[in-house]
Amino acid sequence: MAVRLSQTLAVYMPRSKRSGTCVYCGAVGSVTSDHVPPKCLFPSATRINLITVPACLPCNSSFKLDDEYFRLILSLRADLPEGPTATFLREATKRSLRKPEAARLKASVLRSVEHRSIHSSGGIYLGDAPVMNVDYRRIDATASRVVKGLFAHVFREPLPATHLVDIKFTELQKNASAIEDPQIKELLTMLGQSGVHHESNDTIEAWAKLAEDDNFSSFWYFRILKTIGFFAFTVPKDG
Repeated sequence: MAVRLSQTLAVYMPRSKRSGTCVYCGAVGSVTSDHVPPKCLFPSATRINLITVPACLPCNSSFKLDDEYFRLILSLRADLPEGPTATFLREATKRSLRKPEAARLKASVLRSVEHRSIHSSGGIYLGDAPVMNVDYRRIDATASRVVKGLFAHVFREPLPATHLVDIKFTELQKNASAIEDPQIKELLTMLGQSGVHHESNDTIEAWAKLAEDDNFSSFWYFRILKTIGFFAFTVPKDG
């Protein structure tokens, strides 16, 4: 049976700097608290009991733009489930794009939009619609950072430099095509039977399981707003 982590187990840390080890780069020294998943994905009223992990200032300060891009991509999805969180994501994106400092991002978004033919699952032409070309490197950056942060929190030890995060389905598929692979199906079954399950304020759920022969190799499945999912692995760099 899956072990459900209570949010009361989250490690609460003061916002001020203190000494520690950054869970992202391994630097030892002054650290701050970083939220995983990013707090910008949560409405202000629900930003309670969020997980925080120690991060050095250079790492922590480098996340903001990619986190906002991740939120932007979510907010623009046509299949985003309706509800308070979806409304928040869309409004937050609008406010962010209105800021003067967002001029470059806005221009980049506009350049990435093109019109494409849309077809139903049965192949019926539904017309043309604007489609945004996603910068998956930035999606990977936020997704990998969330995996590293939650790995350190869930398994009580940071992912070492000998291992890396491999994001497998960065298109965040809503349909079931991503889980048709027999190996993925087997891993998902294992997660359900003996994996660790954590839920962050009904916005993001994560399932994780360590490999039996390596305490730092793991398989992850994330689900956002109970609809949109992606997979991740932590694996040895020479594997």
